[in-house]
Amino acid sequence: MGREKTGVILLLHGSREDEETTRWMEELLRRASVLLPESLRLGAAFLQFNRPDLQEAVGRMREDSVEHVYVMPLFLHPGRHLRRDVPHLMRRLRERNPGMEVRLCGSLGEQPWLFEALARWIAAELPDAFFDGSAERWRSVTGEEIMRASMRLARDILGNRCFGEGEEKVLMRILHATGDPTILGSVFLSPGAVDSGVKALRRGAAVIADVGMVKAGLNRGVLERLGCPVYCAAERREEVPASGTRVGNGILDLRGHLDGSVVVVGNAPTALMSLIHLAREEGVAPALVIGTPVGFIQAPESKRSLMALGVPYITVQGSRGGSSVAVAAANALLEMAAGDRGSQGPVPAEEGGGK
Repeated sequence: MGREKTGVILLLHGSREDEETTRWMEELLRRASVLLPESLRLGAAFLQFNRPDLQEAVGRMREDSVEHVYVMPLFLHPGRHLRRDVPHLMRRLRERNPGMEVRLCGSLGEQPWLFEALARWIAAELPDAFFDGSAERWRSVTGEEIMRASMRLARDILGNRCFGEGEEKVLMRILHATGDPTILGSVFLSPGAVDSGVKALRRGAAVIADVGMVKAGLNRGVLERLGCPVYCAAERREEVPASGTRVGNGILDLRGHLDGSVVVVGNAPTALMSLIHLAREEGVAPALVIGTPVGFIQAPESKRSLMALGVPYITVQGSRGGSSVAVAAANALLEMAAGDRGSQGPVPAEEGGGK
């Protein structure tokens, strides 16, 4: 879509409790907008009872020069409104707004992550109901047995989703590291990313970690067997720089090792932004970037920039991510590169590796 403006309209049913519904809608928009790119226009509309209606909301988007509008119905059940009323409104909107793309998205009830969110909600409200004593039987089993059982569960969670074998292994490791099935909806792998990373590691490519926690989590035995040197951006400079961050400047210092490398950023968005700068301005070309920095500031923006960079990537959109996610993805690739089915090395303790 380039620089063309894009907007999202959340379509709600509406309620006769006008003021209360309006306040709830405003709070919904406020919280959602914090997690979205500033360039994305976010609005809301009501099917009935409240204002603005869908036509008014689209009109506001047009006044703001938005060219692509996506209508997202916050409806759980595909009843009469979604089957008949909303499609009829969409046809009228397209007729009245020539030259403007107005597209209807799937409803809230059609999203696969909704069921995972429901299970998490129930677990939060009824924690005692989730303890049935079954954990006691794991006291006498080995770590390897626990790992195999965990990976079987991760495979079951993936279900029948359509992934290549390599992508599936990466996702299973991320699931195991986080214990969070809902993260699947936020993990993005560019086409050919796994293959590019595995081939680079088999060639003995350099592995660049942003911080010591990521470096410590990588499978050192496999790295040595493959002949992959490891560099850590945070270890390049001991002093705090006058401008920028120590990790971001450390990536700049490693520019001579970046071509053909596998870069693993799990903590510092400034490391990812420095890498993106070098790729754009100096043409450095890593074989793969695993970019999963966590946080609210710079992390979401840095990962969106990574996805637009044109290099192979594995990332987690939004504020989620962390060292354990980056290490899990990297170790999955190392396992595939070496044909190793053994230990995956330590998982960063701060991220919690005992899943």
